[in-house]
Amino acid sequence: MKRSLVWGGIAIVLAFGGQASAGGPQITDIAGDANGLVVSQDTRPASYDPADLLSVTLSTEYVAIPVGEDGIRYEETGLDIRFRTLAPVRSDGPTLKFTVYADLNGCPGSFVGFLAGPLTNPGDGRGGTASWSVNDCPELVPFVHTVSTAEHERFTATPETATGDMVLSYPFDALTAEQRAVLRVGTHLGSPRAYVHTTHGADLLGSFGVWVGAVAIDWTGTGTDFVVGEDVPPDVPCTRGCP
Repeated sequence: MKRSLVWGGIAIVLAFGGQASAGGPQITDIAGDANGLVVSQDTRPASYDPADLLSVTLSTEYVAIPVGEDGIRYEETGLDIRFRTLAPVRSDGPTLKFTVYADLNGCPGSFVGFLAGPLTNPGDGRGGTASWSVNDCPELVPFVHTVSTAEHERFTATPETATGDMVLSYPFDALTAEQRAVLRVGTHLGSPRAYVHTTHGADLLGSFGVWVGAVAIDWTGTGTDFVVGEDVPPDVPCTRGCP
């Protein structure tokens, strides 16, 4: 997780690795089951360690803003999703899609990040990009469609060098007003579960143009719910030099 300390108008970014949420990870999974099998079991070495999900942590990005001489106000700035795998994330084949499905205040939604591989094909998601979407939710007006990094370059999917994790980042200030009504502080992410897929662009026979649909490499059971902002510390009241 990253924290930023804003002092005198200057933002100082403090970076912290590991689990960022007070209650995380919300999703866990056994090792050795990145094998595409319907029955989840440890089949090592017949398992792909860089896509073998061990845990997924949902956390809130925030900044700490000094108030007077001794107070602090914490301001939420975005949502992060951290995928931890058995080996550092990478793809030796097609583009991989790291996904969390969850109900956003009761509406089905998904968060997706792409990791490019050497067999990436046209039509695959671009490596390093992330998107989110909400579907089948008629009470949302206007309807919220997929928000992709092609439109919001600050939605990212980053393989971290230090940890080997894949981290999806969704800054709130990259959202439209309508989208902030859905993804915001207080949004309840219910029944989260995670997948790693190959993308739809898996070309089996090259120039012959034989394609297969997305293939699930690993997936998890349902994890525990998360409320955006619940992991942010309480404000520290100002007692000296207060505005």
